Amino acid sequence: MNTLFVDDSESLVTTIEALTERLATEHKHGTVNFFTTLKDARDAIGRSDFNRVIADQRFDLEKDDGINFLEEVRERRPGTELVLLTTMDLSSRQHEGSGKSERCL
Repeated sequence: MNTLFVDDSESLVTTIEALTERLATEHKHGTVNFFTTLKDARDAIGRSDFNRVIADQRFDLEKDDGINFLEEVRERRPGTELVLLTTMDLSSRQHEGSGKSERCL
């Protein structure tokens, strides 16, 4: 399992990275690649295949968000498992063109 994790909080990335390293030594379930910018994450998506992509919803220093990033990943890499981290209620977000509210990407 090859996973990409992107969040603009360096302290969160460091914490998750340390936890993942401990779990990996116990379970050997693949690798996790960590990024703190969407630009770096996009570059990695272009170079490598990932089974799972985890992204934060908000990026304070960028004019973009995790939802747009994951939608782009879905278009470029169909079949990739997508996970959105957020503290916001996204249950009423509508997909363009669908007219339906959906709970996931």
